[in-house]
Amino acid sequence: MCSPQEVWRGYIDAWNRHDVDAIVDRVTEDFIYDGRPAMMDAPLRGKPAFRAYLERSFEAFPDLQIEVTSCDAGMALAVSESIMRG
Repeated sequence: MCSPQEVWRGYIDAWNRHDVDAIVDRVTEDFIYDGRPAMMDAPLRGKPAFRAYLERSFEAFPDLQIEVTSCDAGMALAVSESIMRG
C-alpha cells in the first residue's frame, strides 16, 4: 500500500507526463475537481468530465508542467499549492 504522499506524487507526475489515463485512473468515480475561480465557473464532477477537461487542457497547453510548492495529503483528502506553467 502506498502512503498518501506517494499517491499524490504519482498523480502530479502523471499530470507532468500529460498521461490522461494515469491521471483519471487515480481518482474515484465521484471525484470533484474545483479550479474556481481561475480555470472554471463550477466544479467538475466525475471521471468523464475530468477526462474531457484534461484533454482540452493538454491540447491548449502542450508544455504544461506543475511544480508543487506545498502539499498535505491524508487518507481521504489532498490539498496542494502549485505553480502551473505552460
